[in-house]
Amino acid sequence: MTDIVVTVPKRKIHDLYMKFESPHRAFWSMGRKPKRISRHDWIWFVCGGRLRGGLEIREVEDGPLDPLSDAEGHNPSVPAGGCRLQFYDSQSAKVLTEIGDEKYFPSLRIKGFRGFRYKWWEWPWEQEDSELGEKGENHE
Repeated sequence: MTDIVVTVPKRKIHDLYMKFESPHRAFWSMGRKPKRISRHDWIWFVCGGRLRGGLEIREVEDGPLDPLSDAEGHNPSVPAGGCRLQFYDSQSAKVLTEIGDEKYFPSLRIKGFRGFRYKWWEWPWEQEDSELGEKGENHE
């Protein structure tokens, strides 16, 4: 699984939470498509120096694409070489208050950046899964 991380400007935090709470599909447009992204990966959002939450990717559409309307009211067009990520509804959203916020990562402060990055940390449940995998236990 390859997750990506993007930064949202502070002035857009309300729009971000609208995506998390939307009962309908939401979208995220990217000017450059990550090479290692696919369905069921996650996109994590940073805003105000903190990780705020994430959404599971339902579909990756390659550009060029026309603009669409979503939970926040708009989604820009996508150039060639870019992509639009479609998310499942809010049932798949992980808002950090739900995850435990600072409980697991009290020092996880992330300075804003342009573009995207691949997720560089592990969640506690990912560490547990890798430990189970090392022991050869079945995950089904």
